[in-house]
Amino acid sequence: MAMHAQTFSCAVPHETHDRELQRVERLSALKRSGALRKTAAGEITYVPIKMQLFGRSSGTGYATPDDINDALAQLNKKFKPVGVEFYFSGTTFNYYANTSFYEGNMTAQQDDAFRATYGVRNAINLYVAETVKVGTTGVGGYTFITPTTQFYNRIWVYLRGLNDDKTTPHEMGHYFGLAHTFNNSDSNDLTERELVTRNFNEVPPRLPANCDVEGDYVCDTPADAFNVPKVSVTDCVYKGTAKDRNGDTFAPSLSNIMNYYFCGPYNFTTGQEERMAEGTLIVTNATDFTLDAPETSQPAPSNITVSNGNDVYVGNTVITWRDNSSNETGYIIEAATTPQGPFVAVGGVRANATSFNYADAIPNTTYYFRVKPSNSKAIYSAISAAITTPTLCGNSQGRTCNGNPDKGDWRIEEFKLSKKGVELFNNVDSGCSDTGITNYFNTYSAQVAPGDVIDFHMKSKYGTDGGYNFFVALYADWNMDNDFDDEGELLFNTPQRVFSETGSSFTVPQLKSVGDIRLRIMLSRDSQVTSACSVNQGEIEDYKLVNTVLGLAENNIENVTVYPNPVTSLLNIQIPDALTINSIDVVDVTGKKVISQTGADKQINLQSLAAGMYIVQITSGNQKFVQKFIKQ
Repeated sequence: MAMHAQTFSCAVPHETHDRELQRVERLSALKRSGALRKTAAGEITYVPIKMQLFGRSSGTGYATPDDINDALAQLNKKFKPVGVEFYFSGTTFNYYANTSFYEGNMTAQQDDAFRATYGVRNAINLYVAETVKVGTTGVGGYTFITPTTQFYNRIWVYLRGLNDDKTTPHEMGHYFGLAHTFNNSDSNDLTERELVTRNFNEVPPRLPANCDVEGDYVCDTPADAFNVPKVSVTDCVYKGTAKDRNGDTFAPSLSNIMNYYFCGPYNFTTGQEERMAEGTLIVTNATDFTLDAPETSQPAPSNITVSNGNDVYVGNTVITWRDNSSNETGYIIEAATTPQGPFVAVGGVRANATSFNYADAIPNTTYYFRVKPSNSKAIYSAISAAITTPTLCGNSQGRTCNGNPDKGDWRIEEFKLSKKGVELFNNVDSGCSDTGITNYFNTYSAQVAPGDVIDFHMKSKYGTDGGYNFFVALYADWNMDNDFDDEGELLFNTPQRVFSETGSSFTVPQLKSVGDIRLRIMLSRDSQVTSACSVNQGEIEDYKLVNTVLGLAENNIENVTVYPNPVTSLLNIQIPDALTINSIDVVDVTGKKVISQTGADKQINLQSLAAGMYIVQITSGNQKFVQKFIKQ
């Protein structure tokens, strides 16, 4: 999934209260006419989209078929709770080679003329150009809220925002009836501004909630004072101090699709979904367009298979199928955690494609998949066999720095560990990770022990355009459970951006077992790291720490002796009579278990071991004893 920050605003104007009253009246009229009905649970309204794509006069610059189909998958995922799924109308997309229009230099009159000539009446017309303008101002896109005539049956989206998971769903949200979350927030008439409170029974002099008649007319979206003084968001953290007429401080949702903050993961609220379900009734009962373009008849894909590839990380699940169609516009891949569903779109690919890499899977989760042509409603393949993803998370955003391999704020260039001034390893000029993460676990390692103070240093790529600011985080999987979620496993996290390079130190804690510890360094260019499994734009690298000494806190069995030490063949164990030995393990200095035995035997035969230092671990109930010894 491509991820880009939208650089332009949306051109949809504020929705007035008069327009809201007209919407309510339209719904009432549909109800009186019998058109309004409650959609049955699980029932889907299928809505066609006609892609209208602009490129340069040379025939270049168009949105790619992969991005177009991926954008459709994103829409279907976001609108699934609304009861709406989209499909492409026809067997091809419409392409228009016109540099002037591609660059946004289309007058309102030309826009109207183009719409009258090429706009279809039985599908939503979705126009995509490199630059979209309203007048001379560049915008991310625009549409018309719940259009009822063909003149308004169109959506514009700029090229970089097509499948950024925000821009196209944002414009489609308008089409189905949503206003911006900050609707009328800067109105000169203070009574039109939405209040923070959601209490309709406030006691005077406090004003009662007005979220049902002002703002975006949805009460489960927090009041948003965007465009008002003292509203501030830094690195996706709201720091504003603006207050409403009650003196309450605004606390907007930064992840809502209908705002301007661009802080993922993006979402609609339940109230917005309910409002769009009502909007579906309006746009599918328009006066002179129908949204009923036929799906394209074609054979379903077959022979669907799934695998986790050869990677240790989740995010490399590959779905393959046989392409049996000659007239598909692409394919949509859907996933579910049970064979009965519900299935949700997770990605889209171009026509004739026969595979898809699911980068956003959840670790250690069982999935089922199915595939359908993107210009069909429900011509599905059979459901795949079950597959369980790896336990270890990768970079769920995927495909990050490889799009900008020479940018200084996109990739880690050097990572170094040292102890007391002695270098343990140094990975220089490490390049860019194809999927946003590189596994150096078996390439670069350092032996450590509890109490060691380890220094680390990280540099980013210093490109021809200089150095950049970015965020850095460092994690260690101390308890070796294949995640970084436990207390103490976040070692370092910059609260503000750092320039070009950074470093610090951490202390190895008392550990519950010897073995290999995964160390994860993360660079994020756009926001502070909040998860060990994801950077939006940046890179992750994994390394290995080898612990050969168990923390003294684990030596909680008293009066235990192992002898002789050094030992040539037989190691004896003396343990209090009241205790029973459950297991004995011998581990070498790399953390590899070389001998393991269970039962009450108090002697270990070491004749098969090479000379060297080892660790014996003795377990009795929930108690453990650990000691080094030397095999001669």
